[in-house]
Amino acid sequence: TCTPEGVYCQNIDCRVDGAWTPWSVWSDCSVTCGQGTHVRTRACINPPPRNNGSHCTGPARQTQHCQTPPCLDDLCPWSPWSPCSRSCGAGLVLRRRLCVCEEGGNAACPPEVEAVRNSEETQLCYHQPCPSCPMSAWSVWSRCSCESQRQQRYRVALTSATRGQQCTPVETQSQACSLSQCDACEAPFVYSACGAPCEKQCALMGREDLCVGVRECTPGCYCPEGLLQQNGSCVPLQECGCIYLQHQASGEPPTPITVAQGATVTIDCSTCLCHDGTLHCDMRECEVILSEWSEWTPCSPCIPLNSEQLGTSLEGLINSTKMVSTQRRFRACLDIDSGLPVKREEENQCLGPLVEERLCPDATICRDLCHWSVWSVWTACAQPCSGGVRQRYRRPLASPAGPRCRSQQTQSQSCNTGLCPGKVSLFFLFPNKLKIFS
Repeated sequence: TCTPEGVYCQNIDCRVDGAWTPWSVWSDCSVTCGQGTHVRTRACINPPPRNNGSHCTGPARQTQHCQTPPCLDDLCPWSPWSPCSRSCGAGLVLRRRLCVCEEGGNAACPPEVEAVRNSEETQLCYHQPCPSCPMSAWSVWSRCSCESQRQQRYRVALTSATRGQQCTPVETQSQACSLSQCDACEAPFVYSACGAPCEKQCALMGREDLCVGVRECTPGCYCPEGLLQQNGSCVPLQECGCIYLQHQASGEPPTPITVAQGATVTIDCSTCLCHDGTLHCDMRECEVILSEWSEWTPCSPCIPLNSEQLGTSLEGLINSTKMVSTQRRFRACLDIDSGLPVKREEENQCLGPLVEERLCPDATICRDLCHWSVWSVWTACAQPCSGGVRQRYRRPLASPAGPRCRSQQTQSQSCNTGLCPGKVSLFFLFPNKLKIFS
């Protein structure tokens, strides 16, 4: 304002409406495979609204779909789990990857599919305990000798009784030995031309059922009167011990160990006392027990030696074979009261592994197999219209290819079947081919 005194200036707060900044660039896709989203944003600060100016209208954020390469589970989804192999006790369920990208179409399987296209998964299933206790494998037969004219083998209940199960702690089988000359005996054994093996071994005391129909007149070396043979020595009846099975490496039969009368042995979480030829186990300290093993899984598809699918337990067992097949078996960690598997986070309460792995017993299963590469992309169509042919290829991964590599290495399909401009088609049935005339 102009005044006699000069120019007088007064600040006036003018109204300023808000305006948007330009949109930002789109963000990275929210996923690394499959369909995801990305966003872009803008802000109402260009300029910001002032002095009752209006705010910006419209969204400050935009989202849209983005497409990345297909996920592995989309290209090779898992099949449903199979039914449990057992209705009670430890069983198996299995599923396999089924690669839809190998079933035709324009999209070839990407290289990362090669390592998984034959993969399968097996895991434990355990619905309920069986009515009778599961038993271990039979032990090795005891050694035959002139001092032991009958040999025994044993198996034991793998778990303690839960939920009313009927358990036999130890089962025994006995059979006669076939020996020739047994007339040279070392003390304390003495020779008898007509001895009774069933009456002179600790392992057979009180087990008349094992000697039904046995001819009790066998020449050999026997303990003196009042003593019984046990592990190659002679002991009085009250010193006969108890049988305990020591489990061996995967797949090997257990070894019977004799626990002396009055001695104790620790089996998992329980302390067992040998009394009157029977192990009596105190389970009061046990909250969990191990179930029996499941059966072995079928031999897996052959996989490369350096595959991550191989367990570390097999590292020292594999030689220079390029392809290997494996088997696994499982057991559950059971709550001792319910007889059912505990939660996964509680499984470390059980002593011992829950999974075992071994090489497939069939040594020839991975010989001379044909392992194929994934199909290539389709070639360009040979004709732009009126019908052409395109092809795709695969190759055997082994060199030289084995005799089993007889499957199709090339696939062809028609393409660009639409007629070219100005062409008229006629079909002739007898040559079964398409003829094109101008």
